Amino acid sequence: MLHKAVEELFAEYAAALARGERPRAREYLDRAGAEADELATMIERFLQAAPRPVATAEESALLAGWLQREPPLLALRVQLGLKRASVVDSLLGALRLEPRSRDRLADAYHELETGQLDPAGVDTSVWTALTEILKANVRELAAWRPPQLEAKAAYRRSEVRAPLEAGATIRQQRESERDEVDRLFRSVG
Repeated sequence: MLHKAVEELFAEYAAALARGERPRAREYLDRAGAEADELATMIERFLQAAPRPVATAEESALLAGWLQREPPLLALRVQLGLKRASVVDSLLGALRLEPRSRDRLADAYHELETGQLDPAGVDTSVWTALTEILKANVRELAAWRPPQLEAKAAYRRSEVRAPLEAGATIRQQRESERDEVDRLFRSVG
């Protein structure tokens, strides 16, 4: 006879799966304690009998990105046949930004799409707009990173040296130009 807690854990797992979530069996087995083997058997039988879910657009993009070592957001946009410029134009309107912000928005979106920007610093309004534009859970996709290629250090000797002041001047100029795009994509302000 099964322990009631195991039955409840199994019901919780099955319900999460039915809602389209991806529950982690290990977490449920840990919660089952001494009855983990019983729960594992129930979950295994259930998964063998349950129909396999069809891959979503996000999952397809993620797989394509991983296989080609492309960031998943980029793979999704390409899979949908959208140009980056059209996504940027749609974002400009959805976020109600001034037309003069388009170039900065294009740069920020490029950084996000190619995995150069930390998704944690991106405003919820950007995720909402991108979800509508790309018809996918882009926030989850942006969190994934393709495996990194192993790189060896390489050095090149150069005779041309930029003065240190030039780098400091460029940094100061960028900091003074922070605007709404930075707030939306970089948690600034």
